[in-house]
Amino acid sequence: MKTPPDVRRPRRGIDRFRAALNAGVLEEIEPWRQHPELRKLIKRWESLADPRQFLDTYAEIMVARRLLRNACTLRVEVPTRKNKRADFEVTRGAVVLYVHVKKLNLDDCTRRLYRIADCSKVLEPIDRDDVEFDVSVLGTETTEDEIRTFPRRLKKFARSAASGATLLLPDESHPVLRVEILPRGRAARPKQNPSFPRYPGPWMRDPERFKRKLAEAAAQFMPDRPNLIAVTSHWAADETDFEKTLLDFWSRTQHPAPVMGAFFRFAPEDDDFTSSLYLREARGVDQETSQLVRDVFDDQPATSQAPVAE
Repeated sequence: MKTPPDVRRPRRGIDRFRAALNAGVLEEIEPWRQHPELRKLIKRWESLADPRQFLDTYAEIMVARRLLRNACTLRVEVPTRKNKRADFEVTRGAVVLYVHVKKLNLDDCTRRLYRIADCSKVLEPIDRDDVEFDVSVLGTETTEDEIRTFPRRLKKFARSAASGATLLLPDESHPVLRVEILPRGRAARPKQNPSFPRYPGPWMRDPERFKRKLAEAAAQFMPDRPNLIAVTSHWAADETDFEKTLLDFWSRTQHPAPVMGAFFRFAPEDDDFTSSLYLREARGVDQETSQLVRDVFDDQPATSQAPVAE
């Protein structure tokens, strides 16, 4: 007997987003479920239905994989001070380092993109044995009032339209969302996963986003220990703002222990990330710590990397 649509539990975690992720990564992290520390990360990840929160935790998983591949031992969500936590306590030999992973706040364009894509969630509980729904996000040029009508219009279309029908929202002349009803198992093209939409349009530079993320990380620092802030963003051009904000952070903020920075990018389907490491002529960065962070985060020379005192 089929579960009635109104009581069907929403899909979460890997069950919801598997099609958008790299199969090799999923296979590699499967044993983490039995690990005394890493299973905390997997348990949280599996509980998430929101695509942004899911990708936030996936960014931590990608960093954890790099650390493990470089012979590091990890503790997850380690208490630091004032009820704060570090994402990872990293140990290799005599080195103990605290890593704080931050996913950059979405710019206005990408935020609206996700809002449009999220409207398609109303299609999930609609169970029609003979058809499937193919969803494509086409842009963001629409109004808030129009977006609020999308779920209702999508449900009405999905429940009543025949196989082969297409709905363009908000209208045919300026569509930002397209839904096609296709015969189940005989899609005209590979099904696009709407959970992590792609949009090549303009993005908005907001350097204040970096200041907020660095301030969040600083509040989580482990006192008197080296701390590294690893920030990820959708946009390669964001790295310029990250570098400027990090340099300003170094000049304005005094910490008793070294603070290092890394900027990394990845797409959900990638098997790894690309990273640039930023170091200043820091107090107390010993050679072993320097080598660890270079091994993990120094994929390519940063644009204006300051030297580390060896």
